[in-house]
Amino acid sequence: MYASTLRIAHLAVAALLFITSLMTHAEELSPPGMISGTIMLNGCRADEVDIQLRAAPLARIGSDDAAGDPGLHRSFVIRATPISDHVLAFDFAGLTDQAAYRIGIKASPRARGTLYPPNPCSRMIWEGLSASVAMAGGARADITGTRVAGALAVFTGSARAVSDSWARAGVFGFSGESDARIRLRWTPEHGVTSGILQIALQPFGRRMERESCSDPEGLLLAQPLHASDLLQLGDGSFELPPLDAREVIVPPPGSRTDGRESAIAQDVPEQMPPTVTASEFEMIALGRPVYARILPMDDDATPRCDMQTHALPPWIVLVHENALADPPAQPPPTDQLEIPGGVAVLTGPVVYNRPNETWMCMRATRSHMLFPLGFGGTQFDQYAINYGYQGEIQAGKRFCWPTNTDSGGFDPIGAISEVFGGILTPFEWLVNNVAGLWQEIQSYAVNAVAQGITQLGINCDNDCKSVLRTGLQIGMAAAGIPPSIPNFEQLKQQGLDYVAAQIASQTGIPDTVTSWAVTNGYKALSQEFLDQISDARVSGIPGVDWAVWDGGIEPATLALTVKRTQLGLLPGALRFPGNAVFAAQNVPIPKIFLDAAGQPGADTLQLSISLMPNLGGWKEPDPIYLTGFGASTPTKVYPDHQAVADSQKDYWKSLLKQNLCVPMRLERMVFLPIAVNPVVWVWVKEGVFADFGGAPMIVGTTATPVSVSLHTASSWCAA
Repeated sequence: MYASTLRIAHLAVAALLFITSLMTHAEELSPPGMISGTIMLNGCRADEVDIQLRAAPLARIGSDDAAGDPGLHRSFVIRATPISDHVLAFDFAGLTDQAAYRIGIKASPRARGTLYPPNPCSRMIWEGLSASVAMAGGARADITGTRVAGALAVFTGSARAVSDSWARAGVFGFSGESDARIRLRWTPEHGVTSGILQIALQPFGRRMERESCSDPEGLLLAQPLHASDLLQLGDGSFELPPLDAREVIVPPPGSRTDGRESAIAQDVPEQMPPTVTASEFEMIALGRPVYARILPMDDDATPRCDMQTHALPPWIVLVHENALADPPAQPPPTDQLEIPGGVAVLTGPVVYNRPNETWMCMRATRSHMLFPLGFGGTQFDQYAINYGYQGEIQAGKRFCWPTNTDSGGFDPIGAISEVFGGILTPFEWLVNNVAGLWQEIQSYAVNAVAQGITQLGINCDNDCKSVLRTGLQIGMAAAGIPPSIPNFEQLKQQGLDYVAAQIASQTGIPDTVTSWAVTNGYKALSQEFLDQISDARVSGIPGVDWAVWDGGIEPATLALTVKRTQLGLLPGALRFPGNAVFAAQNVPIPKIFLDAAGQPGADTLQLSISLMPNLGGWKEPDPIYLTGFGASTPTKVYPDHQAVADSQKDYWKSLLKQNLCVPMRLERMVFLPIAVNPVVWVWVKEGVFADFGGAPMIVGTTATPVSVSLHTASSWCAA
């Protein structure tokens, strides 16, 4: 889709992107030099499994730096001890007090040849540690493991599938019957013969309670199912009757068919009652995910909502096809926009060698003074000092250090993906990225609007906040500035005009907010929200609130001015069709343009589009086989998050080396009438393609004009 689609800048840091709740009890501390805690199991019993945990020092300290300190020289592996039917306890001892450790976990069957499956705690979600990090002598690590039972898949079609037409993520459209058809395949757990198909706007909770289980937040559809009424596929799975997305996701009548009052026209009968608001429909059309699951029922039609006994039902993620920036049909000829002077400026990208399999990197979000241990510094300060960083680390500074990052076959704790279970195909990975980034932006926008409005002293109720939150989400997603991006501070300034225009374009903003904006401008409102998001970005490392993880990629940006030549027409979009290096993106145009003071009424808009890498040909690394801990047979170990991130970055660097000249063009989108001037000049500014010695290598020259046609492909060269 637009800039939030293929975001390797954060995909590369997917290893470290864990947006989960901290479940530690701050008042309960582990003993000095230890990490202690409990594991609560849902969906399996403590006496059925052998659970091992691994603590790896967050930094690898050399012998000269930490002589005689064994706690920083090796990883520790222990077994948890059952203390009740569903709870185990564990203690890591011999650690370096106040040092940070990355914790991994795995569950193996305690006995073989029994009636239950080979691993009763297979397909687990592990939660409880932000970024999988705990600190020796710090807060206790209380971990929850929840099993996912059964499977659900969506038909993707042979054109999208790599080896199988069924996937854990899919797309849908609104333009016709075949486009809107959603086919699902359900593989229930043994003994389950009926369930309830649920489709919702919000992700299904990982903590099932009776009320939220049968009536989850944002529910769009609840449809009873019985296996005897479904098509049996012969492998224990069943195919459901096809769904029509146009009958599940229905906006208010005024935004269904005319193609101008919403981002995507939807052809449904006017008498069909709406299931979503106009704003929700707009966001869905731009890529906000929709979720589906089948909640199993017992023979007496009682939903299985006891998570501890029955585990979580499987779910899938769906996004609108526009989110993947599929090529549009030929648009209507009506003109609406032009690019004055036909000039755009391309900056970047920047690709660093680190992080990699032996180095971790972070970026300071605000200035921080490093002090040694014993002089007010933390163990994390000590890591940085040991590797050459001294004094004050300025805001925006990248810094790296060697570390233990291999997973050793242990799963991370807190790494919840939108798409769950096993290696993802490139298509599943793409949909997962779109969905995950919308959820990330949404979670930050909720707090940013609530805190920003309070900070500004504006009287704004929940409905008012919802409108502003919608504009903020759309603006951030389309401008390509999700909070996880390493250079968020830089990109939020470049995208400020666009985000402000999207906020101002929302209908339903109350007079109290409008009155404030008349005096101060919508840009000031947008700036406050983005600043609140900056303050909320955290690393997940206990005590480190001044830095975030850095994946080693800063995306390229394309900056240009758009002029509306026919006022009064509602929003359209520009399409960047992509090339061998950058992915296709669709960029919606706000209804309202703002002047320099942040007031509505301008006819031009400054756009800064973050161009996403094209990872369409990337393949996830193969699993490896490890033997250890007395095992007689090797254990199949899938690549961990860092290995995936390294692989993605290496793949994209190879594309950059192979394609120094790539076609660059903009097009008008199909769903609203847009046309632009036939030629745009792109100025290559500091095109940084690779770094082989640790520092960026500048291969472009400042202000190099290259012609880019909007309707016929031409090329730009970065050398």
